[in-house]
Amino acid sequence: MTYTLEELGRTFDLIVCFDSHLDTSLGGDRDAFPEELHLAAERTSVHTVFRRLYGELPGLRSGSDDSPHTDIVVTIPERMLESHIAIQQRDLSVQLTRPGENPIDFYVGFLRNILDVDIYRSPPSSLLGLLDRTRKARDWLLDIDVDYMHDMQGECYSPITKGLKIGNLQNMAHVLEFVQRSAPEVITLSEAKVAAIRNPRSNFSKLLDEFKSLGYRVEEKAIFEEDSGIEKQIKDCADFYTEVAKGMMAGRIKRNPDSSFEDFTKEEGLAAREFFRKRGYNL
Repeated sequence: MTYTLEELGRTFDLIVCFDSHLDTSLGGDRDAFPEELHLAAERTSVHTVFRRLYGELPGLRSGSDDSPHTDIVVTIPERMLESHIAIQQRDLSVQLTRPGENPIDFYVGFLRNILDVDIYRSPPSSLLGLLDRTRKARDWLLDIDVDYMHDMQGECYSPITKGLKIGNLQNMAHVLEFVQRSAPEVITLSEAKVAAIRNPRSNFSKLLDEFKSLGYRVEEKAIFEEDSGIEKQIKDCADFYTEVAKGMMAGRIKRNPDSSFEDFTKEEGLAAREFFRKRGYNL
C-alpha cells in the first residue's frame, strides 16, 4: 500500500482509511525483519506509515516544518476497536485506563495525540457521516482494507473469525454508497487474496466492477503470484510477535518503561535475526 502512495508522488488534504484493524504499530520493527518480509511486516503499521509519509509523527515534527499537512481518518467498526484495546491490554499486561475512564475515549485521544490520526467508528455510525469532511478536501484518497467488509471475510488474509455477528462489520453496499456520494479522486485496495482478485465471480471482483462502472480505472500493484507465499510470510511475522516480540514489549514496560525506543528496537533486531534464521531466512 505505501509503495502505491510513494509512486503517486503527490500529497492529499485528506486520507480516509476503512479497516477492521488498527495498523498503528510505530513501525520501528520493520528493519528487524528479513528484507523479503518487509511487505508482510508493514501490514501492522500502515496507518503510522501514512502519517510519516504525510506530515510526520507529532513528536518528530520540527518547529520550522511548514510541509503540507494531511488529515488522516481511520474508520473502524466499534466492536473491532474494543477488541484491539482488549488485546493490547492483555498482550502488554498493562491497564490502559484509570478506573472509571472509558477505554475507547482514552484510546481515541491517545491516537490523536501520538499519531495525529482521527478515529471514526463505523458501524455503528453511518459512513455518510464522513461526507462533510470529504467535501471540504480539495484532493483526498480512500484506502480500503477489504477485511473491513463482512462480505469479504472469505476473501482476505486476516478474516475476523471469533464472535463475528452481522452488523459488527461494515458491508459492501454501504461502502459503494459512500463512494458514489463522496467520489474520492483515488481509491486504494489491499488485503484481498490473489484467488479473490483472479476470480471474476468473487465479491472483490464485483466491487471492482462497481468501481469501474463509476468511471475508475484499475491498476494492479504489489500482488503476489499465489496466496501460499504471502500467507507463510504473514504467519512467520505473526509467530515472531506472539513468541518473541510480545513478551519483550511487556517485559520492557515492567522493567524500564522509560527506556529509549532505539534501545528496544536494537534488542528486538537481535532477537529477530535469531528467530528468522531458524525459520530458514537468509540474513
